Amino acid sequence: MVEATVNDLTITNATRETFTVGSGFASGASSITLAGTYGSVNNILVLFDNTIQTDCALVGQVLSFNPTVPAGVQQIVVIGGQSRTIGAPSAGTVTAPTIAPGAVTAPAIGPSAVTAPALAASAVVDASVAAGTKLYNRIINEINVCDPPFNADPTGVADSSAAFQAAINLIEASGKAGVIYVPRGYYTVSTQLAMDRSTISTNGTVSFRGAGSDATRITYTGTGNTALFYVSGNSGAGGPTTYMKFSGMTLLGTGQVGTAPFLTLLCSFFHYEDLHIEGFDYCFYGQDIDHTLFQMVTWRFNLRGFFAQQNPTPTANSTCPNQLTFVQCQWGVNSAYAVDLVMGAGNVFIGCQFEENGVAGPAGFGVQLTNSSYQGGPAAAFYGCYFESTNGIADVILVNIATNLTPPITDATYVFSGTSFNRANPASFATNSILTNFGPQSVVGQQILILTGCTFKDYNAYVPSGTRPYINFSGTQTQNKNNFISSGCVYQNALEAPTAVQNSNKCYVEIGKLANQSIPNATPTAWLIDTIATGFSWATSISSNAITIPEPGCYSISTNLVFTGAVSGVSSLSILKNGIAIGYGEATGSGIVAAHCMKTMSAGDVITVSVTQSSGSAATVAGSASANSYIVLTKMIDG
Repeated sequence: MVEATVNDLTITNATRETFTVGSGFASGASSITLAGTYGSVNNILVLFDNTIQTDCALVGQVLSFNPTVPAGVQQIVVIGGQSRTIGAPSAGTVTAPTIAPGAVTAPAIGPSAVTAPALAASAVVDASVAAGTKLYNRIINEINVCDPPFNADPTGVADSSAAFQAAINLIEASGKAGVIYVPRGYYTVSTQLAMDRSTISTNGTVSFRGAGSDATRITYTGTGNTALFYVSGNSGAGGPTTYMKFSGMTLLGTGQVGTAPFLTLLCSFFHYEDLHIEGFDYCFYGQDIDHTLFQMVTWRFNLRGFFAQQNPTPTANSTCPNQLTFVQCQWGVNSAYAVDLVMGAGNVFIGCQFEENGVAGPAGFGVQLTNSSYQGGPAAAFYGCYFESTNGIADVILVNIATNLTPPITDATYVFSGTSFNRANPASFATNSILTNFGPQSVVGQQILILTGCTFKDYNAYVPSGTRPYINFSGTQTQNKNNFISSGCVYQNALEAPTAVQNSNKCYVEIGKLANQSIPNATPTAWLIDTIATGFSWATSISSNAITIPEPGCYSISTNLVFTGAVSGVSSLSILKNGIAIGYGEATGSGIVAAHCMKTMSAGDVITVSVTQSSGSAATVAGSASANSYIVLTKMIDG
């Protein structure tokens, strides 16, 4: 490392004054008198033995120090000059150029119209760096778009389109993958940046890395059906473009119809991370994309949200938008919708937030999945996600009608686990939390909605209504025990809550009689139950000897009675449904008698237990306070 001293400083048109300890100042001095007149302390540089001093004041020619000059300082140097006044141009001398209407036209979606010179690697790496060395490889593997010969403008004043495209062209021409680094700053790009392998599949692939979404900003001013980044794979033997990454940037549009930050065609295994995207028509447009990771990406204030589909005219390498994974992504205040996936499968949303989307009108929505699982069974899964204040039709729309598709779609599942659906206020909510439109099972297969540990709540004086159900099966496949499974979910309002739920945590109850009960000899006697020991989701009460079934289904019923002593004769018990025996058990010379049965029940059916014993005298059934006498009812299958 080379260190400069004060004697190395050369400043043009400046005055230098040097003071030596003893002759020019004393140790501990609080001031010195300068020979020159500088007008302000801002016009001088003060150094104590090469150390810059800032706690100084200048009045006239007297320079004072606070604190005083420290002991040991040998020299004080003052370098200064007079300040200069820069005049402002007179009124009317600076004018802005005008562009005639129609003079600027926008290209259609496709390869960029930007032309940039083809550059060799030697144009990027200084001639003093030997080719093939580690330093050479490090420079050429990650190009700084602000370095010569690219010279992108980090102030945003100049258009950096050509600089970005030149860097892209260099990497593509190498035939190898490379990274373009975009340093901290504001950049303006007016024309689509093309990374097009549709005709030259040997081009190297290009990734972009910014300094962080809070540090690197690119504003796209293009118009028409264009995108800031256009990436295309090859529909033939070259295959899709793979393994590119975009990270650490804020991408801003200017609200132009048809624009997008990314237009990706025939692309797989991409990675998007730490991006903030605002002000476009589409916040992302993908066709024939799959196996892609989106991580901590924020899409806000766009007209339309994330859209992906298979090419309507499929090619050899076409694919549905499958295996897209979104981790901690956010969609907020996108006018029409947040996400619209057509014919995707295996797509996963983890810890994502959807808030205030669909604000443009009643046709808005949060997420829509259309004709999912065409190329796979699981359609989509949402884990720990959050929906709030969606406007329009629904937070989530699930459509599977499979019109004109060959082969027809097969069974599909839609999973929501630990996901919140909130209606935050009386003016901002969707008509449904989840809306389905499933075609006939003979055409689209069985479509199954599975909810686990989800919550459906409202706040701030929201008024519930039966016309706004949380779950709405609106298509041919209506809600039934086979296509709707809900486990451990919270539905705050009964008016909006679903019914006929297939709940994997089935209701059950254990009931007994707290005190002992005497059973006469040879006389069938009702066991007078009065105490619920434990239970889950058992909405009905018990009275005297009767248990009312709360909901339809197949139930398992087990009864166990313990006498205070062995019964010398035969003891028996019967389980009765609406007065008709459906289960029976007996024992001889024993103090315990038990019975078990399984039976399909309807809501409102009444279960009772009858006990008979033939010991020759009364016998006593021990109460549940001192013995294990009980009846347990468990719902096994929903009706």
